[in-house]
Amino acid sequence: MMQSSIQTAPSSKKALWAGRIISALPALFLLMDVVMKLFKMAPVVEETVRLGYPDVMFGLGLVLLACTVLY
Repeated sequence: MMQSSIQTAPSSKKALWAGRIISALPALFLLMDVVMKLFKMAPVVEETVRLGYPDVMFGLGLVLLACTVLY
């Protein structure tokens, strides 16, 4: 069996926390979108109706919540 000659450099604590923060930001934005969809806030309802999808907000919010939790 051949051994790999690739070595990974140890990551610093700063790099680790930067990665965690960069990963958390999209999840927080997605959670904000979930809350806006599930509580049917006025701007979200108006734009969803304008786009032609008035009846899918709650279901879309649940799917978005599931995807965000899996992320």
